[in-house]
Amino acid sequence: MNTAEIKLELFRKIDRLPETDLENLYHQFIALLDTNANYKLNDFEKKAIDEALEKSEENKLVEHLDVLNEASAKYPNLKFK
Repeated sequence: MNTAEIKLELFRKIDRLPETDLENLYHQFIALLDTNANYKLNDFEKKAIDEALEKSEENKLVEHLDVLNEASAKYPNLKFK
């Protein structure tokens, strides 16, 4: 896929987004492009990180492969490495 095709595909996908999703994506995209901007975690991300840190402190760690398997089962359309 060449640069023009990539831009067109991105435009088409963005053009189909509902307004609220577009606003969220816009802010995330601008943050990615602006190397001086820090990413701001949303409440869900903060909670997930806090839970992971608590489990780590309690030595209740989960093997990487187990996490991949669970995530793959929960989100079959995503590709995990």
